[in-house]
Amino acid sequence: MIKSLEQYFIQFGHLDFPNVGSLKWNKKEANWQDGKLSAPVEEIVFDLQVTKPSKVFYNFLAEALNISNEQAVIQYEHFLQEFIANDEPLAIGNLGILNKHNNIFTWETKFDATNYYADINLGTISLSENDIDKSHNLKKDNWILWAIFLLVIATVAILLKHL
Repeated sequence: MIKSLEQYFIQFGHLDFPNVGSLKWNKKEANWQDGKLSAPVEEIVFDLQVTKPSKVFYNFLAEALNISNEQAVIQYEHFLQEFIANDEPLAIGNLGILNKHNNIFTWETKFDATNYYADINLGTISLSENDIDKSHNLKKDNWILWAIFLLVIATVAILLKHL
């Protein structure tokens, strides 16, 4: 059951626990501020707002466990009732641990996005004129000569064709 819950969370970015709360994957995009590109932030947040799992969740769970949707609902509710009755933590794969202390649920995450993303600091670069490559200025633009040459050839070809 735990492996299926972990796979569902990874695929859909949320996981609902009736009468407990829900896990959500929050993302903030990278932004540019004061010459620094701050890294995107990704985290798994536990929300105490109680929501019911969707039909998509129960379809996913039923398919993962090779059982009917009705049986998936029953097994998931039984699984959660055992967790609520016991004071033991619920480890959800490599995502984190859902703890219960005095009927208060807390989330201890194992996911650390800072291992994957880092801020990028861009400092100012001082360039002297000697450092700048000026070879592009030395190259002569001969496109005008080529255009005139092709115009003359085309005109001669048209005149010869009419003769």
